[in-house]
Amino acid sequence: MGLLILFTGCNTICYVVIDLIYNTLFHSLSKVPGPFWSKLSSVPFFYHAIRGDRHIWTWQLFQLHGDKIRTAPNVVLFRDPDAYNTIFSWKANVRKSNFYAAWQRNEHAKRRRLLNLAFTERSLKASGLFMERHVDRWNELFLAKVEERDEEGWRSPVDISKKTEFLMFDNMGDLAFGADFRTKEPGDSKLKAVPHVIKEYMAFANPIAKSPLLGLIDADPDTGELAYKTAADLMPEANLLIIAASHTTNATISSFFFYFGHNPRVYRKLVQEIRSTFTKPDEIAQGPKLTGCTYLRACIDEAMRFTTGGPSELPRVIQKSGQELLDDIYPEGVEVGCPSWSLNSKEATFGDATTFRPEHWIPYSGPDTFNPPEEVARIKKLVHGS
Repeated sequence: MGLLILFTGCNTICYVVIDLIYNTLFHSLSKVPGPFWSKLSSVPFFYHAIRGDRHIWTWQLFQLHGDKIRTAPNVVLFRDPDAYNTIFSWKANVRKSNFYAAWQRNEHAKRRRLLNLAFTERSLKASGLFMERHVDRWNELFLAKVEERDEEGWRSPVDISKKTEFLMFDNMGDLAFGADFRTKEPGDSKLKAVPHVIKEYMAFANPIAKSPLLGLIDADPDTGELAYKTAADLMPEANLLIIAASHTTNATISSFFFYFGHNPRVYRKLVQEIRSTFTKPDEIAQGPKLTGCTYLRACIDEAMRFTTGGPSELPRVIQKSGQELLDDIYPEGVEVGCPSWSLNSKEATFGDATTFRPEHWIPYSGPDTFNPPEEVARIKKLVHGS
């Protein structure tokens, strides 16, 4: 028995040593720059996912090694717009990785096609009535709170992140379940804890999605059965929509208020555009006037650049026959991606990447804008692929 244990132990050690040597010297990605320990194991990848600073870690690696890094034995990340546009083009030879299986086990093609119907232009316009009702009530409550003052005349501080969190949670609850959760309303409610629980859930689930053991999880295949057979089948989809939409949208809106509120020039220019376009709040609705607010749209684009809904990559796995990326061919099975937070803060793309400047997205039209039309077109092509 002792000999068997010794033999098994020796085999295990030999396997680990051979695997480490192969990953370091003979793997198809051995020439891709990156941390030494990341060539040996995906543990550093997993460790930073647990810490919640993986987007910062990968950004630092890009600063050290350039626009292509190996963050795990079989993972290559890019900080290059051309790589991004190639990976996410319709003709790319890639598929979604098991990262998505950790979030939603029962996804298949029919359900994705049905969900896509909910996000057509016509459907989104119809949802405007729901959003307007919630936004109007949110403004009413927000302004009432702002007018409160202490004995010295100071207004009460407002946590805008929590306020917008409740707004988006109520709005998505109305869209997904047909019910107003009323978390933005004054008073105590058990539901007010849910947005915080969502953040805790995402902090728990994301490391699982980056775990070295993720390969043991398989996404359910399309069996050919009906996509939704019971009401219970709809509940995971509604939950996913609330988690994905309320959390990511709240991040963007909070970023918007933070950055334009800390930039007096941007604040004044945005206020001028809104007040010169609309004479009363009731006029602010979907239509030509709102879409004509180019500076407002630019502020939103810039806020999304600074605070992306998901700061990390959306991983794809290369399929049979390989995929060319930045003049190199990567073989089947390699996982690739472009971390959006790193991509959106690249100096070579934006020049002043750390400056909140909505004019990045507006062609030159006067003394307060800086980018010529060809520069705006260049940035949009790099970032959006169009």
